Amino acid sequence: MPWQETDEHNRKLFDALSELAREKGALERLAGAINADERAQASDRARQGSKHKPRNTLIAESTLVRWQEEGLNRVSNAQSHKKRIVFEFLERSADFRTELFRPLSGLPAGLSEFAALHGERLSSVFSSDLAHLDGVYRMFRPATHIERLSTERIQISRLKIETVGGLTRYTELQNMIDHDHPNFSLNRRDEGLVMAMTGNVILLGMNNHGFESRFYSAWLCYPRLGSGEKTRRLTGVTFTINGTQARRGHLFVASRASEPWDQIEMAIVRPPHERLTDDILDALDFGGLETLLQETHIPKSR
Repeated sequence: MPWQETDEHNRKLFDALSELAREKGALERLAGAINADERAQASDRARQGSKHKPRNTLIAESTLVRWQEEGLNRVSNAQSHKKRIVFEFLERSADFRTELFRPLSGLPAGLSEFAALHGERLSSVFSSDLAHLDGVYRMFRPATHIERLSTERIQISRLKIETVGGLTRYTELQNMIDHDHPNFSLNRRDEGLVMAMTGNVILLGMNNHGFESRFYSAWLCYPRLGSGEKTRRLTGVTFTINGTQARRGHLFVASRASEPWDQIEMAIVRPPHERLTDDILDALDFGGLETLLQETHIPKSR
């Protein structure tokens, strides 16, 4: 996980340095390894830009010793860019194994170099404070698994967003019986990352079966991010990523729920329905609402 200037990351860095300091000379060797590391050098060059000369020393042994000996407060008050270099080096260093080590087995060898060159641009999608999204939502979108009924029915699933260690993640659960197709049961769990990009809130994840991904782009976040209020609704478009055939997007609405996660009813329903308020149907552009209400002689409520 990229460095974040948080109390948790400061504590983890201090604990890692204290762990290494138990071995004589380890902090000296760590400083030498960081100064010789091409990725650390590239990260420092990207931060400084083209107007500054490259530094021969990224981090001094005396700096690491001072951080460790003077305690957590000293680490917390140290320069953030230096802490980033040390923290992210320890995350990927098999030679200086601490609790920070996160092996990257299975990922492309060039990913580290790419991240070093474009680190600031990549980290920008995680730089917004997304904690106001945290909570539990009802997710509404057309039920598309039976194509001929996709304009008649709406699926309601559970969505949970939570920020841990500066990284915002989401989980969506779909567990329901399709009463129009009794032999079909929908049971999937999607997990992934939440990002802010070009004014949109982006959710990107994979399901528990591993063969399908889903992409959400919410162009409307209410109240808007940065307002200081908890988000109550996300509105946008979602795409399923699976197979080679052409796919179209579908509108979705995620509405904050007052019930706990395990009490949100999941279902496939047809309008009119008590959970399908007019504003949700309008946001989903669910055609035929007026006709449906007239045919069933149910007055349109506001």
